[in-house]
Amino acid sequence: MADTTAAHTSSTDRASRANRVPQVPGDAAKAAETSKQAMRLFNLSKNKLVKIAQWYRDLGEQEREFLNLITVTAIEDYLEWANLPEPIDKRGKVSADHLFSIAPIETARAISLSNVLEVTRTVVDIITENIGIIAPKGKERDYYEAALYYSREVSFSAAEVYAEVAETRSRWMTREEGLVLNSLLENKLDLALQSRMGVYGWDDSTAFFAAVGSARAQENSEITTGFFQAQTRLAVQGLDAEILMGTHTNTLFMVLVGAGSSENFDSIRTKIANLFSEDDCLCIGPYATGYEGASHSIRAAYNGYYASAMELDPPHPLFADDIIADRVLFGDATAADQLYSIYRSLEDSGKRSEVLPTVEYYLLKNCSLEQTAEHMVVHPNTVRYRLHKAMELTGWDPTNPKEAHALRIAIKIGRYREARSRSSTYPRAVPQLGSHDQ
Repeated sequence: MADTTAAHTSSTDRASRANRVPQVPGDAAKAAETSKQAMRLFNLSKNKLVKIAQWYRDLGEQEREFLNLITVTAIEDYLEWANLPEPIDKRGKVSADHLFSIAPIETARAISLSNVLEVTRTVVDIITENIGIIAPKGKERDYYEAALYYSREVSFSAAEVYAEVAETRSRWMTREEGLVLNSLLENKLDLALQSRMGVYGWDDSTAFFAAVGSARAQENSEITTGFFQAQTRLAVQGLDAEILMGTHTNTLFMVLVGAGSSENFDSIRTKIANLFSEDDCLCIGPYATGYEGASHSIRAAYNGYYASAMELDPPHPLFADDIIADRVLFGDATAADQLYSIYRSLEDSGKRSEVLPTVEYYLLKNCSLEQTAEHMVVHPNTVRYRLHKAMELTGWDPTNPKEAHALRIAIKIGRYREARSRSSTYPRAVPQLGSHDQ
């Protein structure tokens, strides 16, 4: 087969063999016989893998060539080491580290550690099945023990290489995720951010939501934390979404979830709650779409987390839009703009409906239905109808104390901005008073 030839001919171009096990002294005929045996064992192993391993059949040409080259090299090294004259327990320590310098580190993306271990097991099986053919008479036991010993070293070397790859990738991912989260928090939606988000398959049509709180404290330090985060990541991916995690100023833990739609967001929200402390606020940003939406959700969750201090016994989790008025008091300009749009929806409902004047009087004067009706010179049922109309327009019920608070702040913001727009001399900002003026 083509890949067999590639593996055999490429062996002359291998990486430096300085760290390989010592060659057995002998003539060219013995070396040729060793190479011939190695190729025979390799072909048997390869044919078995083709039959039993779907992942092997699916490998790209380049990845398969590198894997075959590593396998042939390992088999040749094993045969050379097994044929050393000294007893196994008297030989120097063997190292298989050089095997994984043959292929570029990127190969680990296509060939997992479990794949490498499956190849190792398969080769050992083939060797043990053919001990009588490859081992000189009387040395069958030595060759069998050598196969077990050498395969163990290959497995350990593979585990070390893949651990280094995973650690490097983890550090890179942590850095990249932190850059994405901080850029969104600062509303820096440049091409660099979009490129980083593209790594996760996200674009301007992706649905997002964010969560901000304190990370759950784990008894067994970073190992347990990493385990729970990895399990949560897998669970979120199982719901057709991707998740970013990171810390902000070493105190807050932030999460961003993105998916093709928000269909599974309620389920995902439940799963990520386990990452956060139950003793502190967990604030959930609104579901939104695109880069602007992702930034809006994470900033709303961030500001909502701090604004939650104004609430008495806030729920867990707390939704950022449920305390939008508190976010305005905290200084959230986006929340103020949202409430102004609520005011405009009441204002644009039509002058004849008198919805806005009715809601204004009812909320700003803290009046009852009857008092409002008396002031508006209408029947209380008319006031009730207008308040219901306001709820249809805004989504908030003026008769509900919690929702009335948000509407009241919306009306005050609207009245202030309308007054400012009508006067060129209206102050654009509140003068900052010195301590002697306060």
